[in-house]
Formats: sequence, C-alpha cells, structure tokens
Amino acid sequence: MSSIRYDSETGRPLPIPNPTTQAYFDAAREHRLQLPKCPRDGFFWYPRSRCPECYRDDWEWAPASGRGEVHAFTVDRIGHDPALGPHSPLPISTVIPATAETAASPFP
Repeated sequence: MSSIRYDSETGRPLPIPNPTTQAYFDAAREHRLQLPKCPRDGFFWYPRSRCPECYRDDWEWAPASGRGEVHAFTVDRIGHDPALGPHSPLPISTVIPATAETAASPFP
C-alpha cells in the first residue's frame, strides 16, 4: 500500500511533510512563503535540521517576500509521474529567492 496521498480535485500527489518541513507546508497552504533563517548566517534553502553554514540548529522560520529568480527550468512532456500525466506538458522550475533576504543558493 502506497503512502502517497493525492489531491481530491486535481489528482496531483501531495507532499509528505516531516517535522522539519511541516511549517513550510502549513505556510504554503495559507499562500505565504516562509524560509529557514539562521540568526548568524541568514536565510537558507532547503529546509533541513541545521544551518548549512554553521551547522547549528537554532534557526527559525521567517517570512519571505516571494520574489525570486528562475535558475533553471524544464518541461515534462511525458508525465514521468503517472498522477501528473494528465497535466502534461508540465513546467518544472528551480527558483532562487533573490530579494533582500538573500537565501543561500543550493547551487554552486
């Protein structure tokens, strides 16, 4: 039996939050963007249990503006996930927050 849940209206797979990511998904459900913020190193992405710079775990969630820059994109024309097949072609992008918050890029 699969643990994947699907949206009842769209059929799209839903994320499976864990204790580290739950606040992110709660905010997204309310149409707000929150990012993890270290008191020493500032914003970082993606949600993880420790700051990727100083490795401390005393970061908090902080609101972000929602502005950003598209770093990369692709278009899934096949529907690699069967649940997303009916939504093909499906644009998929990686966006780096590019605001005063300056989240650290996960890319070199």
